[in-house]
Amino acid sequence: QAATETPPAAGTAAAGVPAAPPATGTLALELGAGSERLSSPLIRLSPDGTLVFVDGLTRIDGSFRRVVVSGVRDVPLGDSTRMTVGGRLDEKSSPDAPDLGFRFASLDAIVRRPAGGGTLGIGPSLQRIWVAGRHFRDVAALHVDWTRVEPERGYTAWVAELGTNRHRGVHADLDGNVLAVSTHRKSKQPFPWLDGLDFDAGVRREVNANGFADLASRSAWARVSADRRFAGATWSVGAMLQRAWFDAALFDDTPARRDRYRLLDAAVEIELAPRRTLRVEAIDARNSSTLALYENRYRLVGVTLTLGW
Repeated sequence: QAATETPPAAGTAAAGVPAAPPATGTLALELGAGSERLSSPLIRLSPDGTLVFVDGLTRIDGSFRRVVVSGVRDVPLGDSTRMTVGGRLDEKSSPDAPDLGFRFASLDAIVRRPAGGGTLGIGPSLQRIWVAGRHFRDVAALHVDWTRVEPERGYTAWVAELGTNRHRGVHADLDGNVLAVSTHRKSKQPFPWLDGLDFDAGVRREVNANGFADLASRSAWARVSADRRFAGATWSVGAMLQRAWFDAALFDDTPARRDRYRLLDAAVEIELAPRRTLRVEAIDARNSSTLALYENRYRLVGVTLTLGW
């Protein structure tokens, strides 16, 4: 008599126990290009340590190329629990202005399960950042989020992260411990003439690990964006405001640093094929500060082709 073997999924279904859903995942590749400019007041440090303004601005501008690879894998752990593993590598190079070069890598592993009418997630989050080709910062954080999805209306999410920022070499003075809390609300068709409305807001507290009060800060930010489908494309505009308050002054004869940051962006996205999109965007951002050393303006115009699987 020939022996037969029943697949596990079939066996559990026959016994009246629903089979766990299979693991799922997505992968995306972004290819971008454009131009950007960063400008700030021209300042020199005199021999006695005083900041001196010089007529004109210092500018860094040039074209850039950008490649982003990102992926998410969702793995059931049994019952209603699952693990979401996500990774991202973002590489931006600027041959004309190497100081604008940037690289970002992240890895998250979040365990999720139903809680309180939504989904609760908790797990580690790791990041590494390079600026101008040099290793700049490592971030390690405990990530907690709660999300409620309303299929016809959108979703609401709350996120909290407790983490550490660590730096290499001469940047070690910037080491800090950070607590951040934020919320995100996505609304579908909130008005007949609008397809989507997003609202984000958050607060952040950073305490310098070396005890430097001038590098410890509190900040709060909010962002709103809207999009509409028109003429075969999705058009969107957004605005962000952020305020930051530092605990102490950098110099004895100056006030404690206060920053005011605002960002405006606009984009149009065209779907070329399923999971194939082309996006054109423009960004204008400005930071004003009580310490002119930190004032700057940033502009970007770029185009991105996204391929998804």
